[in-house]
Amino acid sequence: MNWGNKIALVLIIFVIAMGSMVYVASMQTNEMMDSNYYDKEIKFQGQIDASNNLQKVTRDSLFVQHNGVLEIIIPASICTQLTKGTIKFLRNDNELKDLTMELKPDSNGHQIINNPSIINGLYKASIEWENKGTPYYYEENILITL
Repeated sequence: MNWGNKIALVLIIFVIAMGSMVYVASMQTNEMMDSNYYDKEIKFQGQIDASNNLQKVTRDSLFVQHNGVLEIIIPASICTQLTKGTIKFLRNDNELKDLTMELKPDSNGHQIINNPSIINGLYKASIEWENKGTPYYYEENILITL
């Protein structure tokens, strides 16, 4: 086999490898964590400020799992006049398993999550709310095992 045939063989193998990689890449799903990702990116500084507001009060996790129940515990001092709040559970693997609900803590700042739509798995959980006009935000990766 002369050098011309060897070069042609290398080029053929290269083209086949590139074609295979293009095929495999085109078969991948590229779901975003959130369909409003770009809109939220613009508001990111407000989210950082809201997170800093919460860190001034507590650095503890707001999500607690015990006895097969998921509970949210917000310090009572920052949920006295809660005007609006949402809880989001986002799944990395499947957008259809995402869940959004309203934050409605009791007078002690506790809320029990017993939604049957939440299945075991890894979630990116976030809570955002306003209390007396001050925004608060908390985010955590949480493995739910109910």
